[in-house]
Amino acid sequence: MKIFGLTNKYYFLAICLALFGLFLSFSAQAQLNIDSGSILLATNPNFEYVISWRALNYVPANYKGKVLATDNSNIEISFDAVNQGKIVDLSKQKVEWRLNNNIINSGVGLKSIKFTADKSADQVITITVPNYSDAKYKIGELNTSTTISLVPPQLVIKAPYPNRQTTIGEKVFQALPYFFNISNIGQLKISWEVNGQKINNQSASPDIFNILMATQGQAAEGASVSIKAFAQNITNQLEFAQNYINLNIK
Repeated sequence: MKIFGLTNKYYFLAICLALFGLFLSFSAQAQLNIDSGSILLATNPNFEYVISWRALNYVPANYKGKVLATDNSNIEISFDAVNQGKIVDLSKQKVEWRLNNNIINSGVGLKSIKFTADKSADQVITITVPNYSDAKYKIGELNTSTTISLVPPQLVIKAPYPNRQTTIGEKVFQALPYFFNISNIGQLKISWEVNGQKINNQSASPDIFNILMATQGQAAEGASVSIKAFAQNITNQLEFAQNYINLNIK
């Protein structure tokens, strides 16, 4: 009985040692996997993209909004890739630019381009880095895209008369063109109408319109008057805009 008990004791000890050795082996293997994994390149960069663009169209000097694009607009566009708040160095990476799936430009480190909008309703710009890699990431392709919606040129009539009410006497109106493919307002032909009749503008500036209410057959006190402005690009007759306002004479 004594020998049997001793045998069982050593047998239990042997099992414990075997289990402990297995635990050490598993721990060492796990540490080895962690250490070896640290030298492998990551394959899924979570980059963010910042894309900015502007159309090189005409707007009034005090306009602070986005300069929108029209057909045939020259557009400047640029982008950055951002990784954890830092700009990614793309100076040695090939960058391809596509407009509606057609490649328009490519080059090493090419983060900005200019292009001309076509007649499509929207301009889908796709930016691709086809063979991106760096010290941390090794992947085949990065890409992002943005859509630039086209708008028609617009014309606003500036009439400093609250509630669209005015009095008899000399009045001044101004035509404010937006998003035409011009560099200065002199490249527009601007005409004016009053109650449907074309009026010869006496102002030295075509965008400024002076009218003397209640004379020469114009609407008198108690009536209403309609002022219409029409603007057309001198070099492109298909690029035009018009607008009108109605005023009550009190």
